[in-house]
Amino acid sequence: FPVLGGSLNIGLMEGLAVWSDSKTDELSPHQWAKAIYSENFNFPAKALFSLFDFWKARPVHAYSMAGSFVQFLIESHGLEKFKQLYGGWGNVEQIYLVSLAELEATWRQKVDATFLRAEDKKQMLPVIRLRGVAEIKCPHTDARRRRKAAKKMTTGVGYLAPGLGETCG
Repeated sequence: FPVLGGSLNIGLMEGLAVWSDSKTDELSPHQWAKAIYSENFNFPAKALFSLFDFWKARPVHAYSMAGSFVQFLIESHGLEKFKQLYGGWGNVEQIYLVSLAELEATWRQKVDATFLRAEDKKQMLPVIRLRGVAEIKCPHTDARRRRKAAKKMTTGVGYLAPGLGETCG
C-alpha cells in the first residue's frame, strides 16, 4: 500500500492514531496496556497484524495495545523503521532484524516497567472490562452497561461488576 502512503494493517493504522492522539491524554498507551495485562487479559502482538484477531478483541484492548506497541516501536527503534513497516515495505523481521516474538517480549518488559497509579487503574477498570461485540448477547443491555461504565469512569466511582450477565428476554 506504499503508493498511497498508508497501511493495510489495521493494528498499525489504529495504533498510530492512538499513539498520535495520546499526547493530549492523561494516561499513555503503555499505562492502558499495563492495566489491561494486569487484569489477566492476553493480547499478543501478532493480533495487531491480523484483521480478524484485531476486530474480535475487545475494542479498548485492541486499540490500547496497538497504540502501546506503536509507541514502543517508534521510541525504541525510531520513526524511520516504523514508516517502512507502516508503508508495507517489508515485514517485522526484515525491518527490525528480530522476530515478532522478540519484539513482543521487549515491549512487554517496557509495559511491565511502566508506572501506573492505583487510582488511575481503578478508573480504567470499567472501560477495560467492557465486552467486545463478539461477546455480547444483547446490544440493548450492552449499551446500558457502556453508559454506566462511562459515567463511572468520569466520576471515578469504582468498577462495573454487576449486570455483566444481563440479557434481553
